[in-house]
Amino acid sequence: MRIAIALAVACTFASSLNAMAGGAPPAGEHAGAAVVMLTGSHGTFCSAVALTPDLVLTAAHCVLPGAGYKLVEFDAARQPVLKDLGPIVRHPDFDVKWSRCRLRRMKCPPT
Repeated sequence: MRIAIALAVACTFASSLNAMAGGAPPAGEHAGAAVVMLTGSHGTFCSAVALTPDLVLTAAHCVLPGAGYKLVEFDAARQPVLKDLGPIVRHPDFDVKWSRCRLRRMKCPPT
């Protein structure tokens, strides 16, 4: 829960910082409004993009089979509220073995 709160605070102040490229004006108040957070039943957190009010896109390694996932929203008091997700559709070519070896920088299996 502390990680979720820390991420919320960081996202709140990130819009007022200059761009890392240097000197860009602060983003508008709605910048990042489409960025959402997912949490998994195994204690994982991932960012995602809300493409429409009922469609979220995230990396395949963020929603692995065998775990439950929730959308994290924040109420008016900035307290996290977990929302149910609809069906999760994974890319048919996603291979978790490749994902894990790349994330851990280990030797990947042959294709």
